[in-house]
Amino acid sequence: MNQLAAVEHLLPNLKRLGIATALVAVGLSVFGRALGLLVFKPGGSSFDTLVRPIFLVLFVVAALVAFRWQAAGGVLAALAASGVLAFAANQLRLGSALMVVAAFAVPAVIWVVIDLIELPTRQATISLVAALIAAAVGYGAGYYAYERLWGPTHPESTAPVLPPSELEWVWTGAVNTDRATVKAKISAARPAGVGPPELDLLLTGTPLPDSTTSVPATSFENDVVTFELVGLDPDTTYHYSVSVDGAVDTVRSGRFRTFPDGPASFTIAIGACARVGSNGRVFDAIDELDPLLYMVTGDFHYGDNDVDDIDEYRDVMDLALTQPGQARLYRNRPIAYVWDDHDYGANDSDGQSASRSAAMRSYRQYVPHYNLAGPSSAIYQAFTVGRVRFVMTDARSARDPKTESDDRDKSMLGDQQLRWLKDELLEASMSHELVVWVNPVPWVAE
Repeated sequence: MNQLAAVEHLLPNLKRLGIATALVAVGLSVFGRALGLLVFKPGGSSFDTLVRPIFLVLFVVAALVAFRWQAAGGVLAALAASGVLAFAANQLRLGSALMVVAAFAVPAVIWVVIDLIELPTRQATISLVAALIAAAVGYGAGYYAYERLWGPTHPESTAPVLPPSELEWVWTGAVNTDRATVKAKISAARPAGVGPPELDLLLTGTPLPDSTTSVPATSFENDVVTFELVGLDPDTTYHYSVSVDGAVDTVRSGRFRTFPDGPASFTIAIGACARVGSNGRVFDAIDELDPLLYMVTGDFHYGDNDVDDIDEYRDVMDLALTQPGQARLYRNRPIAYVWDDHDYGANDSDGQSASRSAAMRSYRQYVPHYNLAGPSSAIYQAFTVGRVRFVMTDARSARDPKTESDDRDKSMLGDQQLRWLKDELLEASMSHELVVWVNPVPWVAE
């Protein structure tokens, strides 16, 4: 009897603790990102905008119910804690994921313990079993929902996982008849105080397979090296490897073909909307088409970054560029790429995006692109293949924001880009047989 009385004496404190931990969980969910407590994995910011509100509402309902019925509140909280597990584990860094799951789980455990003390044995047993069932259902439903929302949509690429080497990734772009740009990321970060590595690109062309040209790096920033290649021959396949401090990386070597000069037949592959970290077999299919160029027309990934932090962009780009299927495609085929909303900023973002500056800097550092108008301009660009002019526009970073009260004419391109587009279309229509305008946002809706 004395032991029972002692345990019952703890009930008021346990109930207060349950309320306090529930308030902490709500506070962490609402203010965790602003306080820097929630750190996302690459592309994980959707946890904050899409996932967190759903589970927060469910947990708040559980907390309100627990004020009157701890048993029911514990069951609902167990459902929320186990359901959020899959999303937290996949979209948050380990410490943040453990923090979120624990914040939801601790009040649930407290409320279940209160029931075990307060209720008759039969009712307490039913409450415990119900909480365990809710946890199992939440866990299964959470992982099923995560796979449906963010999981692969088709079989994985057959590209092999490459062993570690001097490079993390390499790809090519800005190809023309006589030039190209190669960008690569060095695997090992340089220790503080150590100078930049000696970086060269070894280039071999098909007309002279035994002749290798060494090209020095044009720039090196945050472990990303850029090589600007000039004086190339038209319609020629070149093979390249990057040398880091004299060590030639033959694991992540690549090739590209310069564009033909004049009438020619060629294939351009066009794709968009790849999930974060995608390794789908679709990239194998694109590579098997043997395209002269792979054109990415937006949503290279769904990073949905709305924070002006260039490291957020670097992380998600590194993840995409190191997936076996994507990496093999980009090593073999040059790219031309303009973004849409999810790889530029958050969903439906415009020129007022909070992360615009970081997006601009990361694009210029990571992406081998054609000439841009300036260091902070929209990323519109144009190039010629044979007798065809391709004009690529950026419908996000110069777009006017949507406001109901503003009666001014709105633009998706901005004044500078719109003038450039008109001039390009007019000039190209007189100098090329065909003009292809590539824009990530189609004009087919209201």
